[in-house]
Amino acid sequence: MKKPKAKAKAKAKQQQKEKSQLDFGADSRQSSGQSNIQDLEQVSELANQLYNYTTLLQDTEARLSDLKAKVHRIKMEELPALMDELNISEFKMKDGSKVKVKPLIMASIPSAGAIEKERDPAARNSLELRQSRCFSYLRKNGAGALIKTLLEARFGKDSEKVAEKAIAALRKLKVPAEVSKSVHPQTLNAWVRERIEAGKPVDMDLFKVFSGQVAEITTPNLEKVL
Repeated sequence: MKKPKAKAKAKAKQQQKEKSQLDFGADSRQSSGQSNIQDLEQVSELANQLYNYTTLLQDTEARLSDLKAKVHRIKMEELPALMDELNISEFKMKDGSKVKVKPLIMASIPSAGAIEKERDPAARNSLELRQSRCFSYLRKNGAGALIKTLLEARFGKDSEKVAEKAIAALRKLKVPAEVSKSVHPQTLNAWVRERIEAGKPVDMDLFKVFSGQVAEITTPNLEKVL
């Protein structure tokens, strides 16, 4: 036979259990009622915002791409051609802005990023081969110092030997090491331009050299060229 205190304790425990069940039921009814509708409305509103902003972003990117194409066409083709026809290399606008046509030489070497992104095996091999040939050409023509080497950290110019030693040391320790090499585009362009101006040979096809003119605009009181 249970003692009175034990009976009272068991009764209180049962009442607490029933109360919890009742509270849980109330919470369930509440969550499945008005609050659930509000949550769904919020989800719907955010989904609509996401759709609208995504559409706006796509439209903005399309307009930006179109603007860039127009700027490039006028800057690289139409304005230089017209000014050349008029036999002028620069002129001043009414607001003080200056337009000047300058010679432009651009060269390129496939970057590690471009090679990595290429999914077609044949095209990727072609890029790797051209990159290797470009680096060999630079070394043979005394410009190996232009090549920068990257191994989990940036190596400076003319650092190939140091990087190769670091790679060898890491591999001996069985530590995977990846190395990438590159030449800064502006540095490459300057090197190609200097060789052309000095009458020295340059493999135009290998470096995909573009030679032309570009129109630049300098605004009043600003050094920035647009």
